[in-house]
Amino acid sequence: MGNGPSQEEVENVGYRVLGVQANSPASSCGLVSFFDFIVEANGIPLKTLDTTFIDLIKASEDVVLPIVVYNSKSGTVRDVALVPSRKWPGEGMLGITIRFDTYHNV
Repeated sequence: MGNGPSQEEVENVGYRVLGVQANSPASSCGLVSFFDFIVEANGIPLKTLDTTFIDLIKASEDVVLPIVVYNSKSGTVRDVALVPSRKWPGEGMLGITIRFDTYHNV
């Protein structure tokens, strides 16, 4: 017992998509604000808050970075071909605002 996170809370994590900019790489591949969680990138589960996802984005500029997305509204998982790029009018390589979060009990 205790007040620490449960095993499900530890396992059910990813980068929650909080916002998607128009005409961005993220909008082109259909990421959805609030309900989508990026849970894996290039075959690597994103279970901890570290630089792994950022490093993969930088290494994949203008090439497909395969990601796995969990949608908390539908309870489904889908494979997405994301292409990080600076060749669009907005900021960043993806055009999204993300936060590491849990989708346990969402």
